[in-house]
Formats: sequence, structure tokens, C-alpha cells
Amino acid sequence: MQAAVFYPKDGFAGVAADQWDTKFIRRVEVEQSGDYIYSNSKATDINNNLLVIGEAKRRGDKPSNGAANNRLFVADASKGDPEAIFLEDSGQSIFFNSAGGQAKAVNNHNEIVGVIDAESAREYNGKQRRQRGFIYPYSFEGTDSARAAKFQNKAWWLDDLTNDGQDDGNNNKFRIVAASDINEKGEISATALYCAEGYDNTGHNAYCGGGTGVEKVVAVKLVPTIDLDDPGVTADITARSVDQAPIERQGGSFGPWMLGLLGLVAWNRRRK
Repeated sequence: MQAAVFYPKDGFAGVAADQWDTKFIRRVEVEQSGDYIYSNSKATDINNNLLVIGEAKRRGDKPSNGAANNRLFVADASKGDPEAIFLEDSGQSIFFNSAGGQAKAVNNHNEIVGVIDAESAREYNGKQRRQRGFIYPYSFEGTDSARAAKFQNKAWWLDDLTNDGQDDGNNNKFRIVAASDINEKGEISATALYCAEGYDNTGHNAYCGGGTGVEKVVAVKLVPTIDLDDPGVTADITARSVDQAPIERQGGSFGPWMLGLLGLVAWNRRRK
């Protein structure tokens, strides 16, 4: 399986057979110059600007920095010969070399959401890396520069966008581990770890109840408290601190049978 873009042929008729041309996305082919670097690759979403997002899974015998990671990429489908651009080459700090994850969705503002490794510990013959949900306002055809500026033109862990600095606040009961979709308003569907009594502090890796609390996996909806299309408003984003102490989860599972509450988490806002 390898990532491809399907282009309608001239004279396309949806009810007829053989109406599409397949173009594999370059740089993420399973076989490259006789070598097999990836076990598979896939394109996961495309928006109206023809921005494609996807993932390329490294083979287990071709790890990078101790991880056989899913490399996230974008490609321009407006070109007849699309080529992958890896997010780890974007200069964004959360997409460090060997960071793996999932590219889940992109809206028509070119805002990409998904899952990304939040630590660089060796995973090959080692422990599994902690992951977090992310958003990346990608610069591409159709990007609104004023809207992207609200994100400081940066990729963020979603936990940073929900940080209100309040240890006892509602937002500090959640840590966003995955984002699955985003709409044009910037509303994001996601999965979070939930600590009913609130995490010990606002740090990314803070304990729940001093390490003895029980975390649950819940479904959440992230709603901006600002109008992202209002040029007179800017977002006040404060990155959470990173505590290096290990976390031992006392509860929760990522199994598909778990049902979650709908928690409401939101951004801070600051008007000019």
C-alpha cells in the first residue's frame, strides 16, 4: 500500500468505468531505487486547496533515531506529479527528527490536526513514546495570513492552546492525546486523558492526584473562544512547561470500546 492521488480523466463521467488516473506520491513509495524504506504509506485527507496530508510508515529494520516511526507529510495535488514534503523538515519544533504520528485531518484553512510523538526516547527495543494531539497552520495556497498569525505561524501541541494557567481550572483536567478532525471554525474533535480532580499543575506531564489518581480516556471538543476570522483579535497562547518526570497511568485504555464524556475545552483570548 502506498500513498496516491486519483485524478479524474478528461471527459470524466462518474457513472462510467476507468475514469481516474492514479499518481503515486513521490518520496513515499514503498520501493525507492531498489531499497525498501517504508512498509506502507497513505494519503489520509485532502482539502479544497488540493493540499494532501499523509503518513509513511518506516520498516522495522529501517528505524530513525531508535523509532520505526510514521513520518507525516504534505503534498500539493494541484501538480500532476505530487511530491511529499515531510513535516520534520518544516522547522517546527514539535516535528523533530524521527517524530512519528498520525495526520488525521486538514480543513480549508490548511490547518492540519493529528497525533505526534511528544518525546524522543528510543522506541526501537525500548519504551513506547508519549503522544499528544497537535495543530499546524500550514502555509499553502488559500492560507489566511491573519488567521495563521493567531497561531504565531507555528505548530502547537493542543495542550498549549487549552492552557489558561489555572491549576484548579476546568482545562487542567484534560491532556489532549489525539485530534481526529477540524472544521472551518477551528473546532476540533479529539481524545483526552481526564483527571477528575485536576492535574497537579499545568505542566504537560503533570501527575493526576500525585500519581495515584485515575485517568480516564474521554472524547472532547475543543472550541476556540475567539473568532479566528476576526482580524481585530489575537490569541494569547502560553506554552505549558515540560516536566520530565515519568508518568505511570493508573487507568484508561485506548480501546475502541471506551465511551467518553464530552468535555469542553477552549482557548484563552485577548482582544487588541
